[in-house]
Amino acid sequence: MIRLLPLVALLSLACGASRPAAPGAGLPSYRARTDPGLRTLSVRACFEGAPPDFLVPGLRAGRDLLDTAVADGRPVPLGADGLDLRDLPAGTCVDYTVDLRALSAASESRGVGLYLSPTRVTRPGLWLWRPADASGLHARLRFEVPADLRVSHPWPVDAEGAARLNPDAFANRSRVVFGRFPARSLPAGGGWLDVAVLGDDIAAGDAAVDAWLTAAGDGVARVYGGLPAPRVQVLLMVVPGAGVHFGTTMRGGGPGVMLLVGQASSPADLADDWTASHELFHLGMPPVQSVDAWFFEGFTTYYTYVAMARAGTLTPRQAWGRLHDGFRRGRGAGTGRTLADESASMQRTGAYWRVYWGGAAMALRADVALRRRGRSLDEVMRFWQRWSQQPGAPWKAEALLRRADRHLGAAVLEPLADALLAESDFPAVQPTYEALGLKAQGPRAVRLQPAPAAGLRDAIMDAGSDPSAAPR
Repeated sequence: MIRLLPLVALLSLACGASRPAAPGAGLPSYRARTDPGLRTLSVRACFEGAPPDFLVPGLRAGRDLLDTAVADGRPVPLGADGLDLRDLPAGTCVDYTVDLRALSAASESRGVGLYLSPTRVTRPGLWLWRPADASGLHARLRFEVPADLRVSHPWPVDAEGAARLNPDAFANRSRVVFGRFPARSLPAGGGWLDVAVLGDDIAAGDAAVDAWLTAAGDGVARVYGGLPAPRVQVLLMVVPGAGVHFGTTMRGGGPGVMLLVGQASSPADLADDWTASHELFHLGMPPVQSVDAWFFEGFTTYYTYVAMARAGTLTPRQAWGRLHDGFRRGRGAGTGRTLADESASMQRTGAYWRVYWGGAAMALRADVALRRRGRSLDEVMRFWQRWSQQPGAPWKAEALLRRADRHLGAAVLEPLADALLAESDFPAVQPTYEALGLKAQGPRAVRLQPAPAAGLRDAIMDAGSDPSAAPR
């Protein structure tokens, strides 16, 4: 979620503590302050008890961005193990600064930062220095910015206005944005999308942007029974061109979505976009190991178009046509290996279509198999969602499938996945088409016709007829 803190010129930081990060080390309490010109970011880390031996950045490149570090007016040495705090007493506060422009440049690839002035998009891992072992670390962070600046971040905020940082805030990627930018909170799916627009105005206009994002959130909520989290940070990074160029999710202590949107995008460009639905849907799934991309990308790809149909962005026939087109492209891609092998090496081979759409075909077959039993894949997605926002190491897909089958009381998902992952051919969807009454009419078009399981077909695109659907 993107938190837009109250804009205040001066705030005081209380160096409070909760549970310790490690024996003998007090919980750090942070303050982050920017100057009006967005030139520097000044950070203070305080410890109620004894400080840890060393402070380190979450990303090693942060060492190169460090300007000065002092404690009680004395320089803190930076060695191979980090900022050396071993001789400092309990109650120590360490102050350090980084060049904010250099930090922003180091935080963003794709040259995006060139278009986003006057903002600074930052990766907290580059400036949020913490004890070397952050596995159990919880902390508080206050922002101090001039009255005409905003801060956007994904972290929950306590009653005193301080951000609460869990271990994932230090271990996983997220973005914190400082600057002057339009921001608004949109109700969607029973929660809120906290939107920051970074860069020029989008030609489509605010109403079209809001309608696009709200529909995406509502469609995803029609699968999960609600938005994947009460609040979601949405960063719209405006770049040249039209359409949505790229999207990614972030789980660094709170849910976030970043979308690269062309400045020249029209309302039609946004209405036709699938990226927002895709990325928001990801947030409802537990984090999964990268070798299992067939699972987290494939199931998300399947539900991207289901969610768009349920939100009314696509008609059911259009949604089936998009899925059919994807299966067609996935069937023609890949390197001839099993889906399991393609998934494990996807980043090296570039077999994205084969992996994404092979997993989507598996999701379709799983959904139909479950609906024949009076259940649905929706029910399973809501079951898995309970682990989507919990800190911890990524899951193995196998473990999630096994848990789901136990929940269902039948071995359905794991045997299906085992069989399809071992195949070199693209998962067969034609028998499913015939049962559902889907007749291909071209590369991106299908006809819906009478069939034994046509009711299941229609239920997939209609949340109201899901036999297992129930709002959370």
